[in-house]
Amino acid sequence: MKKYIKENQVYTVQEGSELEVQLLSDGFEEVVEAEEKPKKTRASKADAEAKTEDE
Repeated sequence: MKKYIKENQVYTVQEGSELEVQLLSDGFEEVVEAEEKPKKTRASKADAEAKTEDE
């Protein structure tokens, strides 16, 4: 499933569907969700713990 956004409208459609083609032709843009955010959070917590242990 992919998300597409235009102004205040958001649609979640199946990849390769006719609706996806229609949304793209209507000027919608794909929403790319960064999967690295949780990883950064975990790394930040690990870094914070490492700093605490060093002190």
